[in-house]
Amino acid sequence: MSKTLRDGFRLIIATTLALVPFVAHAGEWFTDAKTACQVWNPNPVPGESTSWSGSCSNGKATGTGTLQWYRNGKPGSRYEGEYRDGKRGFLAEMGGAFTFVGNQFKLESDGREYFIDLLLFHRRLRCLVAIELKIGEFKPEHKGQIEFYLDQLDQHHRMEGENPPIGIVICRSKTRTMVEYALRTMTRPLGIATYTVTPQLPANFQGELPSPEQIAQHLAGWAGGSDG
Repeated sequence: MSKTLRDGFRLIIATTLALVPFVAHAGEWFTDAKTACQVWNPNPVPGESTSWSGSCSNGKATGTGTLQWYRNGKPGSRYEGEYRDGKRGFLAEMGGAFTFVGNQFKLESDGREYFIDLLLFHRRLRCLVAIELKIGEFKPEHKGQIEFYLDQLDQHHRMEGENPPIGIVICRSKTRTMVEYALRTMTRPLGIATYTVTPQLPANFQGELPSPEQIAQHLAGWAGGSDG
């Protein structure tokens, strides 16, 4: 994968997600010990530290670079893309009443860690919304991955009174943008949830979630490199 394609796609969050004001949760500023450059972490945990490879402006991470998080000295989640005044520009052109929950949101299952690219909460729909960003065409494994994430969110992170989580998979190739929505359809007698993954935004979610056309339109101005 070319650097141009990788870096450009990492800006999807900054250019396509959020029409509503950013709602900040409790967070903390972290300082790169080598550069003294600060980045904002909305969901800090004990033992975390960070490094930032990009430029600094007024002591804050600014522009394009690589952010590496560490937990007790061991590498954790990693982000390549854009920061503005020490913060990622998360919510741009998403539509609906979203609040931010986390980026690279960690899930744990059977001793393994998994990370959701972006996790939001929709206040009107009263549900978590997991967003996955992919390079290239939509693949069968993407369906299995988002269903697994939604199942984990439903079992371990959904609070009382909330509706089942929703998934959005955005796939960006050199020539087009594909969007798939993952919605829970039923629960089998044994308590196993089943999901429908569809490229069409269901009528009952129109006006609350962005349509594939809206997402594609906001990405149309970005010219990527080779998929290789």
